[in-house]
Order: sequence, then C-alpha cells, then structure tokens
Amino acid sequence: MSERAHDPSPALLEMEDVSVRFASARRRGAGVRALDGVSLTVGAGETVGVVGESGCGKTTLIRCAARLTDVDGGRIIFEGREITRASRRALRPVRGGMQVVFQDPEGSLNPRRRVGAILATPLRLRGVPRSRLGAETAALLAEVGMAAEHAERYPHELSGGQRQRVGIARALATRPRLLLLDEPVSALDVSVQAQIVNLLEELRRRHGLSCLFVAHDLAIVAHVSDRIAVMYLGRIVESGPAETLLRAPIHPYTQALIAALPTPDPSVPAPTAPPPPPEQVDCGPPAGCRFADRCPHADELCRTVEPPLTEHPGGRAAACHHPLSAGAAGDPGRASSTRALGCESRPRR
Repeated sequence: MSERAHDPSPALLEMEDVSVRFASARRRGAGVRALDGVSLTVGAGETVGVVGESGCGKTTLIRCAARLTDVDGGRIIFEGREITRASRRALRPVRGGMQVVFQDPEGSLNPRRRVGAILATPLRLRGVPRSRLGAETAALLAEVGMAAEHAERYPHELSGGQRQRVGIARALATRPRLLLLDEPVSALDVSVQAQIVNLLEELRRRHGLSCLFVAHDLAIVAHVSDRIAVMYLGRIVESGPAETLLRAPIHPYTQALIAALPTPDPSVPAPTAPPPPPEQVDCGPPAGCRFADRCPHADELCRTVEPPLTEHPGGRAAACHHPLSAGAAGDPGRASSTRALGCESRPRR
C-alpha cells in the first residue's frame, strides 16, 4: 500500500516498493537491507518528513530519490517520468528539477573554490550567460541571508551555518521543484539549526517548493512537515498527517520516539535513551516484525509474521499487528509501552 494513498495533491515524486541491499564487508554472503520495500510519495507544494534512528535507511532513501544510489528493486517516478534506471544523459534534464541539500555543509562544498565559483556552476548549467553570473550569484546569496561579498570567500572562511546557506543557495540555483534535505541541520549548533529551518520554511513558501525532509530529530521533522513517515530498519512502520501522528501514534515505535522528545519543564526527568536496534546484517527477510524484540506488546504472531503497512482512518497507515488505535489514552496498559523502551511518557508542551 502506498504511504500516501489518501492524499489528493498531485504526486511530484513517487517511490514504489524500493529496495536496496548493500553487501557486508565483514560476513561473506551477507548484506544489509538498507531499504526493504519502501513506498513513499511527495505531492506538489508539500513537505514530507522521514524520521527514524541512525541506520534505518533515511539517507539511502534520499540518495535513491536523487539517483545517487541505484536500487535493487522498485520504481522511482519524478513528475510522471520513471527514472529508476535512466542513463546519465536521460537524467540531465531531471537533475535541475530536484536538488539535494546534504548533511555535512563542509564536506559538500569544494574547499578549493570560492563561493561565487561554486554557485556559478549550476547557474551555467541552467543557461545563465557569463555576463549575468555575478548578479545571479549575489541574488542567490541574498535569498539565503548572505551578503554579496561572501562570493569571494572560500568555504573554510565561513561558519557552519553560512556553509549550509551556501549549500541551500547552490540547490536553488537550478530553480528546482523538489528539495531533498538529508539531515540539513544535524551538524549545526542548536541556535543555528532554528535559523536554517526557518530559512527553509520561508524559501518553501516563496518558491512553492516540495520537500523530502529526512532527520532523526522528530521535533524538527514535526515542525516543518505536512506528513511524516516513520522508518525502522529499512521499512516505513507508520505514516500520516504530522499533527495527527504526533497526537495519537498508532505504532509503539512512533510512541517511543514522541516520548523521547525533550520538554522545557524542569520537573520532568530527561528521557533515557532506548536500547539500540538490532544489527541489520542478514541474508533473508525477517521471520516476523523487526520491532518485536523491543516492543512490549509483541507476541508469537509478531515474532513469526511480518505485519504489512495497513490503512487506518484519516489517511494514516501503520505496520503493526497490535496498533494503538485511537491512541494510548483509551488503553492504560499500552500507555506504558514507551517506558518499556526506556523512555518516560510526558505531556507535550
């Protein structure tokens, strides 16, 4: 079932049953299922957030959407055109329509080139004449809150937040319709994170951009997203409108992530980190639900049969044999599921 079966807006990006497996460098014949049958769509003008712990496949999802990583199975469709196995030449007209903002702003910029030269490359690819490059570069820098003189600086002469602004400006240079944001603020200080998130929101509204926003921080994803997909070990385990998903999670894993959100109330103890997920090295599909070993509701069915992603009211979906349904409020026993993962529940502020 598509993660966005109930959303009426036209699809800009569609990923259908995408699978990626990487060979293990430690165990012969084994591999890591980075993505295992993931279906996700991004509608025109909307932001879809993808959240999950490190190693769940979020970055691989972004790289597959941008065709930086090849898929082993499934389909990728952008603006109605399948690009799953398109050649580099066939991808050239597509590249301008989707751009990636990478996690590490320092590593994604050429240290030997000035900012102006970095921004000039995609502008030339867009067909901007040489006589207009200076003005267009200054306009891009202004859009992301930087001065024209920053064009003469090298990346190492900028702060982390400024480097990420340059990365965003470079992405905007081709006038994309879709931004693929791979944890764009995780390498920045907290105060700078808020500035960059607000900048992205402003740019999205100004240009009518669609965004696929990937992060492990649920609070940031919830702030920017229209819809959220929760990933666990290569699969989407829950998805739905952001506000509804946060208010009444269906999957116990989603509930645990919400419970771990920090609160400004000093009387509430800080959440304890949940135990790490199991290692993903294997040769075949799991025997049952991959979350079973961490879930307090798991039974024999969970350990033997993998739950499918099933539709729920309100445009929601979850892969769980024992869904939390209307939320934990109506079931005191299930309300304690977050504590079983080492996270104390608390009211949202």
